[in-house]
Order: sequence, then C-alpha cells, then structure tokens
Amino acid sequence: MAQGPASVGAARSAPADGDSSATAFRASSVDPLRLLCERRAQGLRCCLVTIVGIEGTSPRRLGAQLVISEDGEVAGSISGGCLDASVAAEAMRCLEQARSQRVRYGAGSPYIDLTLPCGSGIDLQFDGALGADTVQCIGDDLAARRVVALTWPAEDQPPIVGERGAAGAIHVCVAPRLRVYVCGDGENLSAFCRVARASRIDVVALHPQADRNAGLRDLGVETHALQSPNVLPALAWDAFSAGLTLFHDHTWELPFLMQALRADALLVGAMGSQRAQALRVEQLRALGADESEILRLRGPVGLLPRARNPEELAISILGELIQSYRQQCVAHGIAV
Repeated sequence: MAQGPASVGAARSAPADGDSSATAFRASSVDPLRLLCERRAQGLRCCLVTIVGIEGTSPRRLGAQLVISEDGEVAGSISGGCLDASVAAEAMRCLEQARSQRVRYGAGSPYIDLTLPCGSGIDLQFDGALGADTVQCIGDDLAARRVVALTWPAEDQPPIVGERGAAGAIHVCVAPRLRVYVCGDGENLSAFCRVARASRIDVVALHPQADRNAGLRDLGVETHALQSPNVLPALAWDAFSAGLTLFHDHTWELPFLMQALRADALLVGAMGSQRAQALRVEQLRALGADESEILRLRGPVGLLPRARNPEELAISILGELIQSYRQQCVAHGIAV
C-alpha cells in the first residue's frame, strides 16, 4: 500500500525513514525529462512524478511532470506550488526505496492534511526505479524531437516507453519543446529572443549582425550569422518547430520563408504591415510558391493588430505561437 505523503516546509524535505539528514531542494532550469536523462548519465538516481489523473480542475495539465535527482535538483511542477514541497519529499522516499506508487492528493485523498485550494483531486504516479533502458528510450525520443509516449501497466510498475499497453493502462504523451527558427535583425530580434527564452522556448536565431551573437548566446539562443539572404544553414524542421521573420528589410526574408513554407513547420509568420504582406506574397509567388504555401504564411504575425514596441511585438507573436503549439499537441493526442 502506498505511504502517505510527508508534510514539509517549502525549502527542505522531511527525511525518509532511516535518513540522518534532510535534503535541500534546488530548482533546475531544464525540462523534467531532460534533467532525468542528464542526471542518470552522470550516475545519479532520479524519481519521475507524473499527473495521471485529475478530478475537477488543476493548474497543471494531465501528463505534467516533475523530476527530482537524489542530490535534490528539481525540474518541473505539478501543482503550481501548493503541493510541490510535499511531492518532492515523497519522491525522495520513493527514490530511496526504489519503488513505483500512485498517490491521490486533494479531494478523495486519505491524507486530509494536504488539500488543493481549488477543491480538486489529482493522482500522481511516482517512479523511483526507472530502468536504464527506459531512460535511454526517453533520451532517444528527446534527441530526435519525437513525442515521448509513456504507459503504466500498473500503479506499482514503472512506465513502458512507446507502447499504449492493455485496456485500462494509464497512457501519457509528452510533446517536444516548442522551437522557433527566427530570422531577423535589430531590437525586435533581441526582444523576441529575451521573451521567448524567459518562456522556456528553444530559439535558433539567424541574422546578418555578427555583433549580436554574444548577447543572444548569453540568453541560451543558438545563433547563425548570415552573410547573404540566399545562403542558409541546414535547419531541422518538424511539426513542433515554427519559422518567423523579423526584418524591416524584407529582401532578407524571402529565401528563409520559402524554405519554411515548404517544410513540415508548425507555423510560418512574418512581421510587417498589411501592405508589406501583400508585397511579400507577390514576391513569394514570383519565386514559385503555390497557393497552398501562401495560405500557410501568417502576416502580419501576432495576436495584436499593432504592436507599439519590441517587447509588445514579442509577446503578441509568442501568443500566436503558443496557441498553434497547443493545437498541434491536441492533434497528436497530447493534453494541454
């Protein structure tokens, strides 16, 4: 039978039975499954925690995850803060005992000292003994930007990767992270990269201003300096990658847009006025773009009709990108 979750303070966990000292938790900047793979490669054990059931509402989606390494590094969140400390302590106990278990928190839980403010209940799957093959399969899917599919045959067993399993088994999919290839220059490019990275979106920037490389790389942006509009690096487009142009000089954007429109891209968008968009469409037609490709181009890109500064433009564009990303997740059977 599953043990009750431990009630702990926000900064430290209650020690598991037999421990002589508490573990200090620290937040990680990477995604949960990535932390899992990185720490296991370093020889550290990790516990994976997954939301596998929701009764009512929840600040986190079905399939949301948290990973904690044996030295206390935590990536992800499953409750928006109201349960995370207790969940981390329970994860450490599962890690020490090398077991899998499922625990109900909130409504319907036998543990009355832990409630959710919204009055809901969530079922959390704790996996403290993931096999090396399982972690390797997860890492392979992450590296290839494939959807990670996890199936739990039973609540006391770790997940199987890539299989749906028998009827009644719990099945969760995790989408590749949203990635944006952005081709642009000036402060609009810099502001977009800042806001996107703050939102934990992967960004690859292509631009003709080599002096901006250092500042963009400091944000965690992969950079490529362009010498000519017609010479582009090889880009690995997929269904969770978007293409975006942020140029005032629109001659730089056409080859990039042609490549993006002919790829399996999530969204292709361009900055500019309605007049600039009309001219852009005619130029793309002249380069051989067909009507189905033209229809895929979002321009002017962004949810707001007129952004008044670079940061406002970035937020407007990110809103449209995230909206498209969520729609793509739903199309792949992934909860949002």
